[in-house]
Parts: sequence; C-alpha cells; structure tokens
Amino acid sequence: MLNDKEKNYLDNLLKNGLPNNIEFIFDLFNNRRVKIGNEKLSESDIMSYCRGIVENSPADSDESPMIKAKQDLKKIDEIHEAQEDRKELLEKLKKFSSLQDAIHEVLHLAPSDYIILSDKLEGALTSQVCKFMKMGYVPLGGISAAAFGASPVGGNRFVQAMVKIPQRQSLPWNNRDE
Repeated sequence: MLNDKEKNYLDNLLKNGLPNNIEFIFDLFNNRRVKIGNEKLSESDIMSYCRGIVENSPADSDESPMIKAKQDLKKIDEIHEAQEDRKELLEKLKKFSSLQDAIHEVLHLAPSDYIILSDKLEGALTSQVCKFMKMGYVPLGGISAAAFGASPVGGNRFVQAMVKIPQRQSLPWNNRDE
C-alpha cells in the first residue's frame, strides 16, 4: 500500500506529466522502502493508484492535467505491452540453437527440398526459377554469380538456391489460433 508521501509524489507527477519509464518511480519507491524496512510495492500498485486518481478526477477542459495523465497512462500501457511482446518473441527465439535450426523450424524443410539452379545466362536462369516456383519452390536469398577457371567468360554462371515448402498452411504465421 502506498504511503502519503508516495501518493503526494504521484499526484504531482500526474499533474505535471508521468515519465514513460514507470520503472523509475517503482525503483525510487522500493529503494527507499528497503532502506527503512517497509514492504516493497509492485508496479501494479503504482499504476492502480494513478488510474484511480485519473478516472475519479473531473476534467475541466481538453488541456486538463488529468487528460494528459490519462494519455500518459495509455502510453505506458502500450510500452508495457510492446515489452511483453518482445519478451515473448525472445523466449521463442531462445529455443533455436542455431540459425539453421530456426530456418528448419519455421519452414519445415527437409534436406531433399533444397536445390541449386544455375545457368550461363541470367535470362535462362530466370526462366528456370519461374518454372520451379510454379512447382512450389521459393528462392532462398538473392541471385549469385560464380566464376570458375581462368577464363573471365567461359566459367561464369548465375546461381539461385531454391527451397520447397511442403505445406504452406502449416507455417506458424498462417496458424492464427496459436
């Protein structure tokens, strides 16, 4: 529970503009509380108090400090939501031990679904790529050029890696229920 000094501090902040980093206030209060042996606050204690003050205050005009405080609280909520989304994404990424594992997990690829197309002429390679795309293959990365041998013309080739995605509906971004 907030003490009177903390409530006064928050009241002044609400009138003058809340910082986007509510953790600063949270740390400030809890550092002081630890020094004097009081129980620590949770961030939700601070946010609940602020919401209660803002929602129960009459707004005189669009310029009212409480209107600004309400906008500040909404901004803080959006920041916290983005931080939670980021944490969730980081947790998902931690399960991949390497980039190759991530590619296989996301695309559900089998080694036999990977091919490399090449041709001396760029236009001919483009035709091959289009043909394989109609068969369900997708280019992996951009086109590359390879030079073989001493001749500047004789050994040059254009190269494109392609992968086949067996079931598009099984890709994670197509599964909205998860």
